[in-house]
Amino acid sequence: MGGSARKFSEEFIARQRERLLEMETALLRSDGSENTLVKTALNYSNHRLGDIQRALQKIDNGTYGMSDESGEPIPQSRLEAFPDALYTEREQEEQEEGK
Repeated sequence: MGGSARKFSEEFIARQRERLLEMETALLRSDGSENTLVKTALNYSNHRLGDIQRALQKIDNGTYGMSDESGEPIPQSRLEAFPDALYTEREQEEQEEGK
């Protein structure tokens, strides 16, 4: 993984941190019931929570906006749509396709 730290405005980073913290709080309030639908939702929530926490970690260490896979920059428009994005759109699609 290469690349140097991405430069975003302090306002953008502060807004993204707040959005990620709100998403994290919402997921941590999940219902602990045991039915299958809830278990599936909780599995998804746990995965998403991990991505949110990783994005917050990347903000703290100055690598927010850089792909975890390649180190390539993630477009700001993607981060605005998905504040917890850890990969470029192409890399995300490849992962979802199982490549």
